[in-house]
Amino acid sequence: VMVGGPFTVDLSKKGKVIAVAGCDSGVGLETALELYRRGAQVHMLCDSFEAAIAAMNEQMKEDLKKVQGNPDDPGLIALYQCKLSSFQLIRSSAANVMKAVSHIDALIVSNMDPGPNGGFTRTEDGHETTWQANHLGPVLLTELLLPLLEKSKEGRVVIATSKIYAESPKVDLTTIDTVMGYKNSQDAYAKSKLANVMYTRELARRLKQKGSKVAINCLDQDEKTSLYLAAEVKGVSGGYFVECKRAEESESARDDDACKNLYDYSLKAVGLA
Repeated sequence: VMVGGPFTVDLSKKGKVIAVAGCDSGVGLETALELYRRGAQVHMLCDSFEAAIAAMNEQMKEDLKKVQGNPDDPGLIALYQCKLSSFQLIRSSAANVMKAVSHIDALIVSNMDPGPNGGFTRTEDGHETTWQANHLGPVLLTELLLPLLEKSKEGRVVIATSKIYAESPKVDLTTIDTVMGYKNSQDAYAKSKLANVMYTRELARRLKQKGSKVAINCLDQDEKTSLYLAAEVKGVSGGYFVECKRAEESESARDDDACKNLYDYSLKAVGLA
């Protein structure tokens, strides 16, 4: 079931401060560059500087020719190393962003790590790789940057998930981070994406409960919907969007108690509780 309207808004973002994580390539990079073209101050949190710069150079050859010598056209881009499978790099990059800006208008987390092909592996922090890169890492980054989002008039968090999340019946917190709970890379990916939807719903509930103006929504990743959620959607928090329309979450994602338990577990896992 989907509700909502088509993507028709003007997305001028001149002067807006937007952080984008998971933007070395693909939709994350395209989203970051489009925001830059529209005048935003874009803080790109990249896994690899080299990969991000190479991809930017390739995509922006024509843009750079057009805007050269015209300071009124594009925004600003700043790069930070932020591998979402490394808590240390997340904390470091978040600290650097906090030093660089007084507020953030939107945080877009576009990480879509399919995980290793060789089976179960752990990160340097001791967590299953896909689980940390796609869920725990984004949770840590979001929670660390929330104070800056609170300082915006309309702070927005946008979390990229995937339709494949609906293939996962549930997130079993007793086995999610263990060899016993690991079936294959696709199953691990689906569980991490289900967790994205559940975290979005629960953080939205908690923000509303404390009277926060910050909205958080998630989406089946595409550039247009990312821009829509970061820039224009109003009055919605805790939603799941597909092609710029709100969609109904799976039954598992709508389990309020499971969402609360996942949130509490996640804060402990990333060292915030």
